[in-house]
Parts: sequence; structure tokens; C-alpha cells
Amino acid sequence: DPLAVAFRIFDRDGSGAISWDELKTILAATGERRSEEDLRQMIQASDANGDGSIDFGEFRRLM
Repeated sequence: DPLAVAFRIFDRDGSGAISWDELKTILAATGERRSEEDLRQMIQASDANGDGSIDFGEFRRLM
């Protein structure tokens, strides 16, 4: 599943969720600089369960 592969790339520590720091790191590595407010909004918009990170189900819905 290509989405699962992409998710594992973002989830650098293998925790099963994409954290704020992981999102910031991966976006910076791709040359996409975002403000902290933009990152916060990205996570809040995708974080259905309100835990402050993006799990695979949330990632799948986002894509």
C-alpha cells in the first residue's frame, strides 16, 4: 500500500503516529518551509481524535 509506505516515512520513530516534530522535519527536508501556526493548523485539521498527532487512519483520510 503506497499510503502505508508514505506514512512510515513520515513516522520516523515508528510510534504509529506523525508528531509535530516529524511533520516539521519531513516538510523542511522537502523544501517546504511552514510557520509553526501553519503546522499547528495542519495537525489540528487532520487530528480527528485530538491527541496532537496524526495516526494512520487520519493520514489516510487526509490523503
